[in-house]
Amino acid sequence: MSEKKRIDAVNYALLAICFAAILVSGILTGQKWFKMLPALVSLFVFFLNSRVNRLGFLIGGLNSLLYGIGYFTEGLYGLLIQAVAVSAPVQLFTFARWKKRAYGNATELKRLPVKWEIVLFVFAAAAWAAAFFAIRELAGANKSALDVTCLVFGTAATFLTMFALMESLVFQVGNILSSLAIWCIQIAEGQFAELTYFIGTVFSTYCTAVLCVNWIKLYKKQRAEKTLPATEGKV
Repeated sequence: MSEKKRIDAVNYALLAICFAAILVSGILTGQKWFKMLPALVSLFVFFLNSRVNRLGFLIGGLNSLLYGIGYFTEGLYGLLIQAVAVSAPVQLFTFARWKKRAYGNATELKRLPVKWEIVLFVFAAAAWAAAFFAIRELAGANKSALDVTCLVFGTAATFLTMFALMESLVFQVGNILSSLAIWCIQIAEGQFAELTYFIGTVFSTYCTAVLCVNWIKLYKKQRAEKTLPATEGKV
């Protein structure tokens, strides 16, 4: 068996295990269907995104609307805003944009100049501070620091991904680690019904790591292809 087939076998096995784990834990803990369904769908979205497949954005955009219902019941308003007002419409637009600028199942990846990277990270820090002080004043707001990190980092990652910018990887990693922390705390506090979210986020963390590797490989491949014509014919 080739290395690629072994990796695919591992990925499919993890997908199946996580799907079964979410389904079983959701039933045993009495998780509401509108919180369990998007967690199940997300497994396929994470899997497609890790393979840099634009179809993941189409499914993910529609699934974000379902997530919004669960976030509202948890008082996670940052995640609610990010899912319904940002993630859903932008992911659908990203699918259309990537399809228009297709490169296989993906698109052409780019990177910002260093000066614009600095501007981006400074702006993200300012946005986090402003959002934190606003969100924590809302009635029922829960875990505001981590919630706002998911809001700001998730929003930044969503828009940067839309334009296929490599800087999105930094924000995707920050977003998924913050999400994982939220559900770990929820379970530690005895909210075992949130196991569905936790299992999905663990799988998403793995897929994010795979996504980073695949984005970097694809970016290097595309850069090599661009420089090839300039070097051809040289001795």
